[in-house]
Amino acid sequence: MKLSVNLTLTLAATIILTGAGCAQNTSKPTSTAVVPEGYATHDVAGQHFTISYPSNWEDNRTDIEGTDYEALFYAPYENDEDVFADNFSVNEIVAPKNNLTVKQYFDTNMAAIESEGGYKHISTTDITTDGYAAKRWEATKVSEKSGELHFVQAYALTPDNAYVVTCTMSESSKDLYIDSCDKIIGSLKFR
Repeated sequence: MKLSVNLTLTLAATIILTGAGCAQNTSKPTSTAVVPEGYATHDVAGQHFTISYPSNWEDNRTDIEGTDYEALFYAPYENDEDVFADNFSVNEIVAPKNNLTVKQYFDTNMAAIESEGGYKHISTTDITTDGYAAKRWEATKVSEKSGELHFVQAYALTPDNAYVVTCTMSESSKDLYIDSCDKIIGSLKFR
């Protein structure tokens, strides 16, 4: 039996932004979003972003009903023994403005992750997401149901919204999906 489990960080579903808001910069920077060749684009009316994903992945709009996810994509199973649905999700949070920086947003989220425990930090990198400063975080964690999982997250702020994009894969699938995760993050375009 295959588990179709979306095990993103608890933080991604319960972002801690109490009293926090987005940066005051209201000018839109030059877009740096790139849609890789062979990728489909998730573009839903009413959402403040578009994002691209490998065309053989499933854009699952059913599983996001009743969740904090704005988008959820599942990679295909690699073989019959594959029990974890490697996936990518996007959370968008509308928050009151109060000059929050991407570093403050990231640090607040990291404090919540540390309090949850069990994550082994691999790296943190400054990146750009559609022209906006962002942070890329990578870690692993052992899950009782799914074994060792590998996470890549990007934290981004626009003048109106805060975003967490999360790629969750089994550690054994990391070499298959890590490049796709970075391409998906690089395709994120804000409206």
